Amino acid sequence: MLDNKFIALYERLSIEDADVKRNDAKSESNSIAHQRRLLFSFIEQHPELSGLPVREFKDDGYSGTNFDRPKFIELMSEVRKGNVAIIIVKDFSRLGRDYLDAGNFLDKIFPAYGVRFIAINDNYDSNNHIGQTTGLDVGLKNVVNDMYSKDISKKNKSAQMVRYKRGEHITAYPFYGYAKDPQDKHKLIVDPEAAEIVKRIFGYSAEGCSTYEIASILNKEGVLSPYEYKRSKGVNLNSTVVSKKALWNSAKIKVIIRDERYLGKMISHKTESVRVGSKKTVPVPREEWVVVENTHEAIVSQELFDMANDAMTKRVKRAGIKGKLKRNNLFTCPYCNHKLQFTGGSDNKRYLYCGFGTVNHHEGCESLKLLREDVEKTVLFTVNMIGSVYLESVKRKKSKISEEGFNYEKVLNLERTRLNALRTDRRNAYISYTEGNLSREEYVEISRAYNEQIQSAEQKITDIEEKQATESMKMTDQQTIAKEVETHFFLEEYDGEKLNQVIDAIYVSHDGKIEVLFKRDDILREVGVA
Repeated sequence: MLDNKFIALYERLSIEDADVKRNDAKSESNSIAHQRRLLFSFIEQHPELSGLPVREFKDDGYSGTNFDRPKFIELMSEVRKGNVAIIIVKDFSRLGRDYLDAGNFLDKIFPAYGVRFIAINDNYDSNNHIGQTTGLDVGLKNVVNDMYSKDISKKNKSAQMVRYKRGEHITAYPFYGYAKDPQDKHKLIVDPEAAEIVKRIFGYSAEGCSTYEIASILNKEGVLSPYEYKRSKGVNLNSTVVSKKALWNSAKIKVIIRDERYLGKMISHKTESVRVGSKKTVPVPREEWVVVENTHEAIVSQELFDMANDAMTKRVKRAGIKGKLKRNNLFTCPYCNHKLQFTGGSDNKRYLYCGFGTVNHHEGCESLKLLREDVEKTVLFTVNMIGSVYLESVKRKKSKISEEGFNYEKVLNLERTRLNALRTDRRNAYISYTEGNLSREEYVEISRAYNEQIQSAEQKITDIEEKQATESMKMTDQQTIAKEVETHFFLEEYDGEKLNQVIDAIYVSHDGKIEVLFKRDDILREVGVA
């Protein structure tokens, strides 16, 4: 029964298990190297294990609070393929510190696939517990492991908060303009070369330069961006930006101008983990940030900082108002692609004309002059017509999807009933095995057959649910677009701001021909005009 199977050695270490910077006995006992020596020594001491090939699965730097670890996932893939005979770990905590999930693996998953599990330091071998649950002692150890992990995480968080409040710099790299103090790696000193660029950036902003202009100046001068500057100093950032040189841009300039740390204060605790063991972080409210004054030398004064930020804010507001007016003018010359301008005629009516063509005598533009009211009425009629056809199409599709959804539910209910029956049969087989009515070999074969049928049923249910979800999502998307259409396609009078949400440009020719370029091709395809 063990042909083509192997022994899996699982080793895991995370920062929570041992501070890798310490050199004490506990750190060494938890190290990957020590776990490896212990596992191979165990195999050597047990001749019955020497006949099987051995594969190692190492998760170095992964928390035991969840099972989302690359090598453990790879190991479980091999288990489900029926390739694993035995799993050996140093102790239960290497498998995981979540006692509920760990117990599930020991009591249900490993036995179902005929996998023997050995935890050396806990003196546990599943062969000694055939037909039994893992027992109170194992459960307690897993509970303790879970509590230990949460306790360590809380202690680490508490210790980190103390360092925040001391104003220590604890990240791997200092931010642009500073370097680590050779005498104390948790303190920062000014990097004269980068600091000079920071001063220039604040100065340019205070003088009225836009962030785009500042970035252009620095790029033209060949000033290295923060990323390139660190690389030039030999810092390996493990970034994907390797194919081309990273340049200054408007966003990076804004980040620097808004960074209060250039005033000599350390700002920490801006994000935190969503839960123990998770790598996902969420923003912390500004009032909960840890701000410590005078932790390092300031590069800019408070006065220059305020001037630079005030000027940038005013430019953004000005650009916003100007840009809004420009964006809402959708009328465009089809000959030169410039925006059309508005003018009043001697008849007190408003006209559209191409100012670029008039000044530059551009061919085709000079003769463009149309009554604005007529153009706006034509545009409103066109938009209204397309909106009406689209809403009617969505209504028909909604009715069809509702009918299909009913059919999906019927098939799903049948498959779910079948799946529940298979699971019940598999559970009854396990009970028969524990009661001695089935041999281990018989149980493993029966269990494998049920697992294959269950996986097939689960996959079928998943496929149907995905189709159902896709159709539902399509309908949701169309209903969202329908609301947008109702808001922007049915106007009593021309409104450039609302139409700007759905139209890119309105091309107006001198012969009165009007072409509307919509932002959403899906709407046009739905009504059959794209």
